[in-house]
Amino acid sequence: MSVPRPPGGWVDWDNYINVADISAGDLLKALERGIYLGSNKNNLCFSDFEFKINHGVALASIVDIQSAVDGGAPLLDAIYYFNAPNRPTTTVWSTCDKKDNKKVNKINIVRGVFCWFFSIFTQARHIAEGNPNFLESVMGLGNSWTDLIRSLSSADINKFPMSWIKGIDFKLLSEESRNRLALGAAGHRYTQALRYIRDSDWKDPTCKERAYAEKIVKWTESKIWWDLHPATKSSSVVTLTKSLNKTIEDCLVSGLTTAGLRRLTDAKILFATQGLRPGHDTWDTQDPSVYPPLTESIF
Repeated sequence: MSVPRPPGGWVDWDNYINVADISAGDLLKALERGIYLGSNKNNLCFSDFEFKINHGVALASIVDIQSAVDGGAPLLDAIYYFNAPNRPTTTVWSTCDKKDNKKVNKINIVRGVFCWFFSIFTQARHIAEGNPNFLESVMGLGNSWTDLIRSLSSADINKFPMSWIKGIDFKLLSEESRNRLALGAAGHRYTQALRYIRDSDWKDPTCKERAYAEKIVKWTESKIWWDLHPATKSSSVVTLTKSLNKTIEDCLVSGLTTAGLRRLTDAKILFATQGLRPGHDTWDTQDPSVYPPLTESIF
């Protein structure tokens, strides 16, 4: 039943106060992509790059990635310039001052790419912390490996994605590299450490901590998995396990003898333990047999 119209009509309130109103769906369309971008603390923008080539190189000769790199441009700058979508028309190559010319060393470029991959794979960092013996001694790079990584781009290397490492075919790496990488990957220190625990390391051979640890070993099959690597970790695994390494650490601190913990830390199988971790004692209530199956093994 319609409401009787009073003398003089209704006030058209929307127009009367100039209300600003759009539907929730339209507001979502306007904001959605921005929210996704805003959730990423390391948005890589074209303004992050310098896009410079050596003084004396003809700008017209820069037509693809190889010509740009040959002209002195960092490799990643060239890759993004010629492949990233939505490049502004105002973003163009320019030449640097003559004093800033770079000597193009193609061997150092590929070494830098490998060092970048090695850092992400072993530590989930664009530039690994510490002094990786494999890079400094085995590869003979000394301290220069960090500079090789940074030289890959004029932009901050920490803004680049990491998940690309998942596509590397390990069979094509050198044998010594495969052997080193098989020793450990980021996110796996504690799952791998469980293999080295002796019966005598447990305070009680029938303790619930040991039962949890053995179920984790069964779940992981003592392998290294993309599902557990921080750069490519499965969201379903994160949802159920939260911080798996901290949970395992809490379990080991609770269940191992002092001597057992010391043996593992002295052998650098474990980091120096931080003690019990409140909030990470879910090993006491969770059953790893209900964890999602791991599907993508690396080694």
